[in-house]
Amino acid sequence: MNSLFELYSQHQGKVSDKWSIYLSEYDRIFSPYRELPVSILEIGIQNGGSLEIWSKYFNNASVFVGCDINPQCAVLEYEDPRINVVVGDANSDSSENHILGLSPTFDIIIDDGSHTSGDIAKAFSRYFCKIKEGGVFVAEDLHCSYWQEWEGGIYYPYSSIAFFKRLADIVNYEHWGVDKSRDQLLKGFSAEYGLAFSEDDLAEIHSVEFFNSVCVVHKRQSSQNVLGKRHIAGADEKVVPGHLGLMSELSAPPSQRQNTWSLMSRAPEEEWAVISSQLAGRNIEVNKLTETVAELQASFAQLQTHADKLTDDISQLRNSTSWRLTFPIRFASRQIKRCVLLMRRAPLMLKLDGGVRHNAGRVLALYKREGIPGLKRAFLALSAAKGVSSSSDPLPVEYSRWVEQYDTITEDGRVQLRARYDQLASKPKISVVMPTYNPNPVWLTEAIESVRKQLYLNWELCIADDASKDPKVREILERYMREDARIKVVFREQNGHISAASNSALGIASGDWVALLDHDDLLTEHALLEIAEAIQNSPNAKLVYSDEDKLDTKGDRCLPFCKPDWSPHLACSQAYLGHLVVFNISDGIPSFDEDAVGAQDYDLWLTIASKLKSEEIVHVPKILYHWRMHQESTASNPESKNYADSAGLLAVNKFVSNVYGSESVSAVNGDHLFTYKLKFKLSDSLKYSIVIPTKDKVDLLSECIDSVIHKSTCQNFEIIILDNNSTEIDTFKYFEYIQKADNRVRVVTAAFEFNWSKLNNLGALYSSGDVLVFLNNDTSVISPDWLENLGGYASLADVGVVGALLLFADGSIQHSGVVVGMGGWADHVYHAQAAAHTGAGPFVSPVLTRNVLAVTGACMAMTRRKFDSLGGFDENFIICGSDVEICLRAVKAGLYNVMCADARLHHFESKTRSSYVPENDFEQSVLKYAPYRVERTDPYFNPNLSLQFKTPRIEGAPRAS
Repeated sequence: MNSLFELYSQHQGKVSDKWSIYLSEYDRIFSPYRELPVSILEIGIQNGGSLEIWSKYFNNASVFVGCDINPQCAVLEYEDPRINVVVGDANSDSSENHILGLSPTFDIIIDDGSHTSGDIAKAFSRYFCKIKEGGVFVAEDLHCSYWQEWEGGIYYPYSSIAFFKRLADIVNYEHWGVDKSRDQLLKGFSAEYGLAFSEDDLAEIHSVEFFNSVCVVHKRQSSQNVLGKRHIAGADEKVVPGHLGLMSELSAPPSQRQNTWSLMSRAPEEEWAVISSQLAGRNIEVNKLTETVAELQASFAQLQTHADKLTDDISQLRNSTSWRLTFPIRFASRQIKRCVLLMRRAPLMLKLDGGVRHNAGRVLALYKREGIPGLKRAFLALSAAKGVSSSSDPLPVEYSRWVEQYDTITEDGRVQLRARYDQLASKPKISVVMPTYNPNPVWLTEAIESVRKQLYLNWELCIADDASKDPKVREILERYMREDARIKVVFREQNGHISAASNSALGIASGDWVALLDHDDLLTEHALLEIAEAIQNSPNAKLVYSDEDKLDTKGDRCLPFCKPDWSPHLACSQAYLGHLVVFNISDGIPSFDEDAVGAQDYDLWLTIASKLKSEEIVHVPKILYHWRMHQESTASNPESKNYADSAGLLAVNKFVSNVYGSESVSAVNGDHLFTYKLKFKLSDSLKYSIVIPTKDKVDLLSECIDSVIHKSTCQNFEIIILDNNSTEIDTFKYFEYIQKADNRVRVVTAAFEFNWSKLNNLGALYSSGDVLVFLNNDTSVISPDWLENLGGYASLADVGVVGALLLFADGSIQHSGVVVGMGGWADHVYHAQAAAHTGAGPFVSPVLTRNVLAVTGACMAMTRRKFDSLGGFDENFIICGSDVEICLRAVKAGLYNVMCADARLHHFESKTRSSYVPENDFEQSVLKYAPYRVERTDPYFNPNLSLQFKTPRIEGAPRAS
């Protein structure tokens, strides 16, 4: 029987190209299969000679399938009927279906395709599950993984050789000593290349073998891949005794839960790549900020000089005789201007606020009550509500002043709160659960006292001390048990960490509801009363949470966090519920996952929320919890518990799996500590229709379309350009050019007066994609995977409309979600602010994916099915407002809208049209934004935050009250 080398030497047919070591090693690897009826798949066949040689080498093989992306391979013909050629990308669904139609499984798969690291990893992910038991997967030419042109480098974390090295760790899965799934070890590759791995398939990797430029992965049943039982032979053990009793024992690895090298969420080389990228980005930001500071300092110096001169001029003018003599004229002029302004604004303001008849009585009553100053105040307030909110905010009111004025309980306030307690129809027992471990005794005492001072009386405090070493802790807890029968304590004999301690505290809870309290934090004295009222007002409630702030090292309140109502997709970005969280246990007591240390609360409430309807999750928009900042707390030092980041990722993946299933979506680490983002595995057949209305401005349009075509990683799209009365010759030349250059681009004539809604409805009518993306012509792609992110969220069953994070050319925010009611109508929150994740603001970070009530139509995505079911855009709006209105219809239909921060584009706002908004659009907004503009608060903003400023800030009395 000829060796493989001899067959190559004798071959006269189609050309085949193999390195010498391949031929000798393949004889060793493939010899057990030569006489068997094997099925073989080769990815990448070039001239096709290898298939002829394999057909001679494997005489009894049943089928040979070769796949190549080169369309010229279609000319290859073979006399041997067992040989089949598939022309196409082996990593596409269509080619896979064709291949599996020829043979559903294979004994041998040889990947000699593009040699890029991504394609090799994708091929393994896609086809290893199709290999029969006892089969092999062979990846050739891995020397390319050391070269940048093939997605490689010696230390590149996502090279193909790095991928197969990681599989060697998976072979040894049973020895890790930590609770990680096999696929977690590959999550970096999964995120980088859009892969998905099954635990069952990974468990069938028997061995990973390397020789020069080749990796061979052998497949066996999972039961054959474990270490198995221990076998002891012989009877004499004089040197090292004790082995005879170990016969038939199984391997039991020591726990590695404290081993930081095993708890890392990423491999060090992957972590370095992320940190290096972040550092480079921050260095750029620092350089820009340094330049900006220098410019501002220079400008300030000039302005100061100018201001000093003006001050001198004004002083001289006001001291002049002419200034004093003309005072009556100036006064009369100001009053005339105010009257003219009032007459211009009054008709529309009256119409928007209910009409003349409705307002006449209100004006008369106000005049009787407050006189002329009252009328002036009301007019200015109404003018502000009618206008656009300011992005040039004045200095914010100090939080301490706001607390003193609006959030401090007086003695009269306590009387009112006690009366509210007496009026409660039901007073369920609330069990406050608090694990303790070596707390500061002063802080522990303050935490317990904050519970004892509750104005709501039906509570119990369930404490589990996790074997604290400080004897003062036990003294304090025992004293409180003696003083107050509502305080119960269990003392654990061994330290089991916070999840185990929390479970011990849960075990002694006897209430209907459980509230979570850390051993160094404080509840406000009306916290449990507010929770009980929320439960009474929402009979279906199962999970309740509140707003919070922090306590600095002096014990002063600072850094408020005012949260939105239940936002499941924000919950996948960050553990935003934080404190205070209260949940119902009447249907059974949940437990803290002891492997989720550091993110145990996050994991618990995500698990609870995954089983609930949105109306069963209630937000109390009041600050009821004070989170103490100190060096060991993530409140002030996020890096104090790095391991919590990995635990948080596990929690989000569990939630995503429970809600959506793990087949099409999973979570990966975000760009910042304790943040996460979703990655989607979408069908290759999913098609996007990008609809772009335009009128001339070919410079902007061409930049937009070029960025879509050349920057987008997803290329399965069509572009529908809606020509709305263009007149310039260059525009028509560009239309002709771009349609010839790319057959995915189509120009549709829209010869009617500009109507944004009508234009986009027309584009949808002419489109054929599964996902509709409505895009302004003055935009440009930043993030290459923008389409996958928009389409991924849009394809989720509970999501309606998806918007993007849009940035100005200077990198500041143009759009990070729309707040309905802001500025009297609807406006862009965080407009013109830095696209930065600080974590110190009173609201959610602008660069995290989150739920919003509305997004801008400048970049908006919906599945065709949902767009059609909602009825398209409302053409009664001419220029502005129908983007918000369709978002409101989606919410009313039970869907969530999402601002996807991982879909980023530039938006050179309104460069193709004026900022004029017709009165018709204001009137339509009054009718169709209801109830959210006036009657109800935007649920994804917070009623403690002002609607008059685009930058979230606490100012004035809370709208919640």
